[in-house]
Amino acid sequence: MSSIPKMRTVAQIRQIFAENGEVCISERELRRLAKSGAIPSITAGTRLLINFDGLINYLNSNRLQR
Repeated sequence: MSSIPKMRTVAQIRQIFAENGEVCISERELRRLAKSGAIPSITAGTRLLINFDGLINYLNSNRLQR
């Protein structure tokens, strides 16, 4: 049995990150990542829904290289 994806709106993701105080990512950047296909997302009507687990995987695997 496959698990149900945790789809969240951009505003919900920003709220989750704000509550944890660990990740600072703008709504614009979230939308850009979704549009480019870097993170899994869908559009439902006028809302952009982002797969939260996919976003976390992206953030964990794409650390800044210095």
